[in-house]
Amino acid sequence: MTAKSLSEIGNKSARKLLHLLSRYAYDGSVTKPISQILRGMKQRVEYEHRQIQNIGDELAKLADAYNRYLELAESMSDKVDFLNRLETIIGKTKDVQDLKLREILKVYLTFVPEAQVADILGFFEWAGYKSTRQAIESTIKTHKDIFIVRKDGWDRFISLARKE
Repeated sequence: MTAKSLSEIGNKSARKLLHLLSRYAYDGSVTKPISQILRGMKQRVEYEHRQIQNIGDELAKLADAYNRYLELAESMSDKVDFLNRLETIIGKTKDVQDLKLREILKVYLTFVPEAQVADILGFFEWAGYKSTRQAIESTIKTHKDIFIVRKDGWDRFISLARKE
């Protein structure tokens, strides 16, 4: 064999190999061209942006409803707690002693605009709740955010602090 014939065989083989490789490079079953892959990626980016925008829009629409839900859940919880305390007091059961002094005092003051310590002690006695004047005074001083004291001469009147 001559040097020329070897180079011709090599060139022919190389061309066939390149032809096969280029055919497979554009064959969808083997691989996709990079331009198609990039186009697919760009389409996915646009799709994901639209999805994120839609999710953001839906979240904005639901925000008011969610906040209202939280508000109602808190209100319901407060009402259930109040009702349980009220039923315990009215029922005059031994469970009344399980209530904290500020809780029973708060329930009582819900139904009267203001009261003196003697009135409060009378109600506590009726309900079967054991307490003292000193305990009531201490609770009122400790919970200034809940109770207000108004003085009229020698008399002191206790009421609930109103929510604004």
